This record gives sequence, structure tokens and C-alpha cells, in this order.
Amino acid sequence: MMIIFTYMINELLVELRDGEMSIIMDPISILNLALSIIILITGYWGYKNKKDIVPLYVGVAFGLFGLTHLLTVLGFREALTNVFLVVRTIGYLIVIFALYSTWKS
Repeated sequence: MMIIFTYMINELLVELRDGEMSIIMDPISILNLALSIIILITGYWGYKNKKDIVPLYVGVAFGLFGLTHLLTVLGFREALTNVFLVVRTIGYLIVIFALYSTWKS
């Protein structure tokens, strides 16, 4: 996971250095970002109040989705396509794990 974030930060720095960063006002990505942030906060709040780890897992997964939406809005979709694939896959796997742990208990 640390390797992915190191690669992502390196790509961001290269884009910033080259002056290729531009904000993309895509309403779908902006809406997805806002909803991901709300779910992240709600997941943390649910964990804090109920001491149930499942909402935290879901919140973290949507936090990862939100990170990719933020980077899309900032114009890094082309440069970080492979990283987005890995980060979103990890997010989906976290949700699957959360649902499985709910079903299992």
C-alpha cells in the first residue's frame, strides 16, 4: 500500500512540476467526491458511537474512492489510471470484507 501512495505522490509532483495540473469541473466526479466524504465521516461516526468496526471499514473504502475522485477532479486521471485501478480494487475488497464479516457474525 505504501508503494502505491509513494508512486501516486511522485506522479503528482511530476505533474505539478510540469505545470500540467488543471481542475476538471466534472459534476459526476464532484458529486461522487462529496458523497464519498459524507460516507467516510458517517462510517467513522458509526464506529465511534457503536464501537462496530464494519461502518469504519465501509468509511475507509469510500475514503479511498473519494481520493480517486479528488485526483480526477484535479486532472490526474490520465497519469494515475493504473493507481486508480489498484486503489479502487482495494476499496471494493474492503467493502466485501465488511459485508462478509457482518454475514459471518
